[in-house]
Amino acid sequence: MKTLSMFTAGLLLVSASAMGQGTRQTVSYGAPHVATTSVYSEAYVQKAVNTYTQLLSSGNDGIVMSAIAHLTCIRIDMPDLAMNEIEAKIADLAESGRTPVIRYKAYLASMVFQSPEMFRVGDRVDSIESDPFFRNIAARAQTALLGQNSK
Repeated sequence: MKTLSMFTAGLLLVSASAMGQGTRQTVSYGAPHVATTSVYSEAYVQKAVNTYTQLLSSGNDGIVMSAIAHLTCIRIDMPDLAMNEIEAKIADLAESGRTPVIRYKAYLASMVFQSPEMFRVGDRVDSIESDPFFRNIAARAQTALLGQNSK
């Protein structure tokens, strides 16, 4: 029994490290969970976008908000990527999302989808955690939009 347990634990360790190796190379600046300068393969990007798009329809509000954040980050990182269908789904969530928080985050995301260059700050994304990420988006929107009107 001990031998079987040790073998299973070893197998899990080896498979976990093998699964962590992908086609994406990243350079990180202090936040290890965020890809800041990335080289994506086209297949990887398409798979990620498809997965996050499916998650927008989840019954779990946290999953929906996380998917909105990740898709928004992809839009900032790759503004030329065709994401028209996703933009329409996010606009729909901004109007008819289940909760006010989902609607607000989707509204902020729709601003990013319309003008990704306004929200890009170098190659660095500080966090993809939903709340801090959208606080940064809201602050950038406020600075960009209200800052222009105050002069």
